[in-house]
Amino acid sequence: MKTSLFSRERMLLAIELQEADHIPLIFNLFGWAPPFEGWDDGLDNCLSISPPSSYHPDVKTRIWREEIPDERYPILFKEYETPKGIISQTVRQTDDWPHDNDVPLVSDHMISRGKKFAVEDY
Repeated sequence: MKTSLFSRERMLLAIELQEADHIPLIFNLFGWAPPFEGWDDGLDNCLSISPPSSYHPDVKTRIWREEIPDERYPILFKEYETPKGIISQTVRQTDDWPHDNDVPLVSDHMISRGKKFAVEDY
């Protein structure tokens, strides 16, 4: 096997379940992809994972904050009203919550403070 393949060759080997010089996939998370050697021989497939920068005009959002008994921190609620139903998420607004009174769809800070996530089942 050659030690450096063209992107097309790499993809064909992967489709045939044969060994290639590296996995033909770049994970592009939030607009960042790690550099790799051989990038100038063509582009491998790229999987981009990032929140939308805007929503469909029919999607309406609603945000509110509540003090709930037995909760140490206030709870922030955010609902996305879509043509197919409501998507909601809630988060504890801790002292170090960096998003003011907003609940972004994706944030590292949601992991430890989230009570309900927008996507829970798949």
